[in-house]
Formats: sequence, C-alpha cells, structure tokens
Amino acid sequence: MKKTLTIDNAKWLTCPAARKPDTNSTIGFSSGNDYRTVQFAPLPDLGGECMFRRSFSGEGVTACAITATALGIYELYCNGARVGTKTDDGSVVYDEMKPGWTDYNKRVLSDTYDLTPYLRAGVNQLLCVVAPGWFSGRISMNDYGTQPLCFRAALTLERENGSDVILSDESWESRFGGRVRTADIWDGEYADARELPYEALSVFGADPDEEKWGDVGIAEHPDTVITARPGPQVRVRTGLDQAVARTVVYDGVTFNGSDFGKVHVVSDKQGFEKMTLLRGQTLQLDFGQELVGRPLFTVKGTKGMQVNFRFGEFLNDSGLVSRGNDNPEGSLYTINYRTAKAKLQYICGSDTVETYTPLFTFFGFRYLEIKADGDLEIESIRALVIGSEVPETGTLETSSPLVNRLIQNIIWGQRSNYLSVPTDCPQRDERLGWTGDTQIFCRTAAYNGDVRGFFRKWLQDVRDAQQPNGAYPDVIPRLHVVGSGAAAWGDAGIIVPYQMYVMYNDLETLAEHFDSMEKYMAYVH
Repeated sequence: MKKTLTIDNAKWLTCPAARKPDTNSTIGFSSGNDYRTVQFAPLPDLGGECMFRRSFSGEGVTACAITATALGIYELYCNGARVGTKTDDGSVVYDEMKPGWTDYNKRVLSDTYDLTPYLRAGVNQLLCVVAPGWFSGRISMNDYGTQPLCFRAALTLERENGSDVILSDESWESRFGGRVRTADIWDGEYADARELPYEALSVFGADPDEEKWGDVGIAEHPDTVITARPGPQVRVRTGLDQAVARTVVYDGVTFNGSDFGKVHVVSDKQGFEKMTLLRGQTLQLDFGQELVGRPLFTVKGTKGMQVNFRFGEFLNDSGLVSRGNDNPEGSLYTINYRTAKAKLQYICGSDTVETYTPLFTFFGFRYLEIKADGDLEIESIRALVIGSEVPETGTLETSSPLVNRLIQNIIWGQRSNYLSVPTDCPQRDERLGWTGDTQIFCRTAAYNGDVRGFFRKWLQDVRDAQQPNGAYPDVIPRLHVVGSGAAAWGDAGIIVPYQMYVMYNDLETLAEHFDSMEKYMAYVH
C-alpha cells in the first residue's frame, strides 16, 4: 500500500459551523505596534480547530491506505492513535506541519499513509484535524484565504472479496473543537487539556459532545493542483533534541537605577532537575543552543491551572532602554519577535501528571520562561528540534574551538531555516522564503547535507511564483508584501538550480526548471 492514491474525484471538505473571530488578524506584519505589549498579550480561545471524521467497517480488510492533503496544517488519527509511518525497527515516525508550505492558490502537496496497522475488525473511525498554518494564519497575509480550512482525501480498502474507495465527500462529518483551541505559526498555541485528546476523539462513539458534529461544507478550488510530495518531510530531527543547560528561578524585579531594573533571582543551577515552580515565580530555562522546534514537557498541576510559556533568543543584559533592552536585566528579550506573540498557553486537564508538546506551530528560541497561576510540579522538559529531514552528509572540524563553534552555528542556522521552504529567520513575524538569502547559502547547504530533494520541491514553488513577465518574487512562496524582479533576489531562480547541477550533477532538476530560467532571462533582457 505504498503507492500514491488518486484523489482527483474527492472533494474539498470545509467546516461550516460558526467559530469565534480571530482577533490576532488585527496585528499586521511588521506594523507599528507596541511590541512589548504584544509579547504579554494572551492568546484567545477560538473554540478549537476544524475537525473531520468518517467511520467505516474493517470487516475482511487485508490492507488500507490513505492519500490526504489540506489547505492548512493537518493531523490524522485512527482508532485512538496518531497516524505515522512505521520504520524497519518497528517504531513510528510522524510527519509534522503537513502538507507544508506552497502557493495554495496553485498547488498543494499530498502524502500517502498505510493505515493497515491501525484497523480493527469492527467499526473504524478516521479523524482529521486542520489548523490555519501557512494557509490562513497571520503569516499568509490573507493571500490564500482566511477561511475556510479544507481537507481532501482518498481511502482505499483492500478486502478479501474485492476493494473499495472512500473519498472525502458529503458522507463525512465536521465540527470545531478539540484540545488545541488556537494555533498560529507566528503566535503559538493555546491548548486546553480538559478537552479530550485527538487520539480519544478518533475512537468511534467516544466523543461526549456527539451532538456538535454536523454536515461538512464543500469548497471549490479548481485552480489548485495536488502533487505528491517531491521532497523531504518536516519531522522531529532524531538525535538533535536539547536538554536544559541552565535553570534560573526569579520572583520579581529589583530596581537598581536602570529603566526596567533587574530580575530577583531565587535560584540558579546548571542542568535541570524535577522541581516545583511556585505561584508568582518565573522559571527561565537556557537550552544552550538556538534552535527551531517545540518544548516537550511533563507537569503536574491542578485541573484548570494555566501554564504560560514565552520564548526568546536572548536575555536583556542591563535593563537599559539605551542598550535596546525591553524588560528587566536577566529576563527574556523579545522585541525582536515584533508582532509574533510566540507563546504557548496550556490549561492542565487534571490533578495528575500530564505530558504535552505543541502540534500546529513551531518556535525559534534558546530561552524559555514558564509561569503558572498555581504551584506547578515540573517533572521533565526538553526541546525537540523540527525541520525538513535533510540528511547531513558533510562534517568539518578544526584545531580552533572558535572556528568549530562558527561551523556549528552555520549548521544550526541551516537546520533552523530549512523547514518546508528555505526561510530567512525562524522566530519573528516573518519566516519567509527570501530568495536572496537562499541563492547565497544554497551551495554551502549542499556541503552540509543532501538538499537535492528539498530544493527540487522549492524550485516547483519558484515556478509557481514566477510572474507572467518572467520575474521571480523576492519571497517564495510569494506573498503580496514584497515585489518581484529584484537583482540578486530574482537571480535565485537561476543560481539555485545551477548549484544543484554543480554539486550533484542533477540534470533532472535542471531540465524541470530550464524553461522557467529562460523566461527569467528574457525578462532581464
């Protein structure tokens, strides 16, 4: 069941039920907002993400597979389990932020998963959850649409006496809800663990809010082509997760003559040990390394307790406005995130131990601050690194520790910015595919890892973004906030495929892109 199934005859499903308005949309890209105020603004509870479900019989099924895609970020669950890919050693790996970033007005990617290990003999239930992601989150600038989120799939069942296909159509059901109440790439995630997890909602008959399920809507996107994924998946990068290097607890501010003062440190330790964070205290964790990913934490609080996570790359070093500080010395410096709230709000679902990691966002950070509105036991916490799964093939080590650190910074910069598309930065209200950055770095990237598949996917994005006059946009996938045809930036459409040819003798990618290159050269002429 490895083959890609056709979903040409399937329909785009939408969730027609009412939903609270997204108040985040009033804060625009690089606008003149008071960034310090933005960082402390809470995330709204928007009522949950868009969910679709379909039940079917597993009697006599010998094999089953699904090909799926979405306008938004989606996750699949079946019979109480998150759907992933089983490896040769029996473990399961999960694809993140699917289906990735493309120009959704023109193209969206699809993936195929073997559902056979998840099936039961009786009634089976498939659940899909769709969040805004790059499609209709704030990062999209409304270029692809604010709503509705959409899902499309084809499910093939091989039975003892034949086969049948289940397509996404009016036979499915939908509703808003679930544990993730709000999700946005720039702003973060609001999760309420008092709601059932998606694994439980994918079990037939287990939803206590059964009456909320209703009909699906059907959307039309005739110009959007569905393409099987040509490059690597975004995944949690094996072996790169980071332990806490330093743990600081503070409980207020000591005013020392600076503009913001200095945090009052209660404890300062290396590493991390199980601890209790008291109400009114702030826990600051240093992972020792700038990274892109998500925290994985295990905590014990009380049902309904709110735990707030804020992310940062740096600490304020003096509390002086003249130094550019935005808060007390020793606290997170976050003004460089601009309008991106970059936070996680978690509501404890019980009085027992709970483990969680966000699903529909990612953060660029080294430091993490945690506060709770009650005493919180923190059992463990690590930082998971996510990005496009590019095999790292090149290493270089010298006799100089400083040079070696520089090399590691370059590699970590690549890991952090190669996430579905090659971006310019992983943290603030941008994270866009700037073509100037890409054409400068792509050859270095090829020394560090096997980026052929990654750039083959992105060069399709380049062709989709090319303007009728042949110009390439400054960012790809294209957004209206930037122009097209700038020297050096637009040249990425020539330089990147050429460097793939130089580094890999990749004639196939060059041939796919050659007509587009000629159109660009005609534009330049």
